[in-house]
Amino acid sequence: MRKMKNEAWLRKPSYIVMVATICLVCIGCKPTVPSDVIQPGDMEDILYDYYLSREMAQKPSGEGNSPYLRTLYYKAVLKKHGVTEAEFDSSLVYYYGHAEEFTKIFNRVSDRMQEYGKSLGINTNGMGGTLTHYSATGDTANIWRGATSVMLLPKAPYNRFDFEIKADTSFHKGDSFMLSFMTNYLYQQGTKDATAYIDVRYSNDSIASFSTSISVSGMSQLRVMECSKHDIKLIRGFIYLNRGSDESETVKLMFIDNIQFVRFHKNESKNTQDSRPSPSTSRRDDLRPIGGGVPPQRTGDTLAPVRPGRTPNGMVGGHRPPLQRR
Repeated sequence: MRKMKNEAWLRKPSYIVMVATICLVCIGCKPTVPSDVIQPGDMEDILYDYYLSREMAQKPSGEGNSPYLRTLYYKAVLKKHGVTEAEFDSSLVYYYGHAEEFTKIFNRVSDRMQEYGKSLGINTNGMGGTLTHYSATGDTANIWRGATSVMLLPKAPYNRFDFEIKADTSFHKGDSFMLSFMTNYLYQQGTKDATAYIDVRYSNDSIASFSTSISVSGMSQLRVMECSKHDIKLIRGFIYLNRGSDESETVKLMFIDNIQFVRFHKNESKNTQDSRPSPSTSRRDDLRPIGGGVPPQRTGDTLAPVRPGRTPNGMVGGHRPPLQRR
């Protein structure tokens, strides 16, 4: 009898209305993107087309790297999607305050670019394609196995990208390395200030550290010089985006693409003394293009020309001397 009474109570209209109200409230509490903001799917398409157009703008002569051509393609992408610069800027501000959602959008764009490259038979690493690609084997090999494209914001935990490479049988005494990647800053204002850092732990537990500052868009390289006395146990590093002197909440984004970590085996045919770098250059970061030559002249390569701040025209290399080895 008690069970029948309970079932009758469940069928009362007041109970049904109460349950429906609770469900509607719970659904209404789910966060959604405001209607005046570019929706996640549309923002993904805009960024995807932008990076495609950026590839089209690249020319062998380097003409595609001009600010005028980049701006022209940027405006063409916005026109295609029926979005004004003001709408795009305000949407960036919104997503900047919702970093987790923006990171998901960027990761989907990166995946789409890699799939697009594969469909064309291109051996691509992310959204760049302007760096030299190395095979995974041989005396000169790209041993990077992590994500090739990341996005950083100057707020934890999105301001730092860590990586670790464990030595294996392919590592030899005297090996040298080079971390290389493309950067694309998108700043409304403020000083661009990022750091790439690597430390190498050797078999005797001594550590050699290397770092370089990144203040403009373009290609960045950090070299790890050879050590002929000890085997390598572990390589760790990170890329860190600093907030800089400007504490405002304006948009500050750093896109990193085409990450490669290249290992160079020592050429045993040369005299050991001749193959070692001179003391004056043994701990300096070589920022020249692969194969030598004059360092590329780089200018700010921003995604959107939105009130750019001061941008130093150049890149400063640095280091921290290694601990004394025994």
